[in-house]
Amino acid sequence: MASSCHPAPPATPDAVSAPRLPVVALVGRPNVGKSTFLARASRRFVETANAPGTTVSLDRRRVRIGTADAWLVDLPGTRALDDTPAGEDPFWTLILEAAPDAILVVADAGHLERHLPIALACRDLGLPVVLAANLTDEASARGISVDTGRLAQLLNGPVHATCGRTGEGVDAALADAVRLARTRLAVQAGESSPRSTIPAPSYPWAMEQQLRETASDLAEPPRSLGAAAVLEPLQAGVLAGVVSGRGAATLHHARELEPLRWAIAGTWAAGVERHRDVPEPLADRFGRWSTAPWPGIPLFLGISFLAFLAVIVVGGWLAGTMGAVWAATPRSVCVTRSSLSTTTASSALSVESSGIVAASVAVARIRATSALNPAPSSCRTLRPNRSSACTPFVPS
Repeated sequence: MASSCHPAPPATPDAVSAPRLPVVALVGRPNVGKSTFLARASRRFVETANAPGTTVSLDRRRVRIGTADAWLVDLPGTRALDDTPAGEDPFWTLILEAAPDAILVVADAGHLERHLPIALACRDLGLPVVLAANLTDEASARGISVDTGRLAQLLNGPVHATCGRTGEGVDAALADAVRLARTRLAVQAGESSPRSTIPAPSYPWAMEQQLRETASDLAEPPRSLGAAAVLEPLQAGVLAGVVSGRGAATLHHARELEPLRWAIAGTWAAGVERHRDVPEPLADRFGRWSTAPWPGIPLFLGISFLAFLAVIVVGGWLAGTMGAVWAATPRSVCVTRSSLSTTTASSALSVESSGIVAASVAVARIRATSALNPAPSSCRTLRPNRSSACTPFVPS
């Protein structure tokens, strides 16, 4: 065996691969405050818009929790994991691309029945899930509070009441998500044992049986190089350890599972929401009035008539004022006529539009072939809507 005469260089700290940072993905419906939540969590505030679809691509930021760092990935808003919010590919392809170790679901505390289905879908992926019941200030203004302890038992994961505008509960929710992400990394590295508590089956027995069969098919590795080259994204995600086999099966049967999730979400929301009597905000009252047949339709007709009347009155007044100002402005256009011995100069015609278009300056092109000087001319001032005229000047 041949040996080198130069000793191998000692290993440096840079040559040793650093441990991978945990990745936490922010998931939620559009216009739920995810971008504000991300800015508050990362301490990097950017301009946000109060409109759906503000985030259209992956936004990855490095955050520090305690003494350790983690990656926080903001995904576009979506109504379901099989929805297509940012293009032709379904939303779950973005989750496979981000490869999160935990998911932080941002929900509206005042409308949990609309947001819990996506939390259930994320839990089905086999990843740790933390729920942030956001917009608690708006929910409190409508007299709604959330029993986070009871909801945490139903979801089998941490639940926090948060407010992205004030920062209430944001750090606590993010800390729990990063802690669960580190635990998952430790389990994958063999440094820790998996958690013994798993969610109870939420779907009917027939659907659970179908999910098990699909999960078994997706978890089976390819038997040839050709098959490995054309792996489906779901099967590739399962083999890479991004999602579990059951999680990929729930994505495959997302259409059948969505009505079941909405039924479960409605039951859970009714059990954890607490309502108290408060005066209805004026904005909510006006929104309810404008969407009801009475007085919505008469209100719409009245506002339309007032807007049309305002256009006629204000527009007519502006048109009259501008016309009067234009008519009071003196204008003079002079065209000179020259007498030549052999060639006559061509004259231009002055055109005016009554009170709207300014009088165009006449262009005179003179071709002189004689040495005689042109005679001066006397011009008179013109008013709008009058034809231009010039009188040759004849010396006495």
